[in-house]
Amino acid sequence: IANSAKVAQGAAATLPSLAIPPTFATTSGRPWLVPLMDLPVWARWGAFLPALMATVLLFLDQNITVRLVNNPQYKMEKGRRKNNMLDGMHADMLIISILTFITSCIGLPWLVAAT
Repeated sequence: IANSAKVAQGAAATLPSLAIPPTFATTSGRPWLVPLMDLPVWARWGAFLPALMATVLLFLDQNITVRLVNNPQYKMEKGRRKNNMLDGMHADMLIISILTFITSCIGLPWLVAAT
């Protein structure tokens, strides 16, 4: 696109560019990880119930979606080997839980199967 603009406008054309900061950091200067230990003890205990409800919500959302998608009526094969814990739904749940933990610590939104 830049080359096409140069050809159309001439060699003397100036094209605006984005200002790139010299260091890789957050825009507000906050740390990358959420400082959980800076919260008072009452706030940490107060966050327990909403966190528990969010955990149950994510667990149910993932399981309901996986069970609907993998319904036998669709005749899908997903590498179901006997006694393999990292196959099919178990691996999906492991990956979603790891990604949810990482995105929660960084302060990013969660990845959910239905969204």
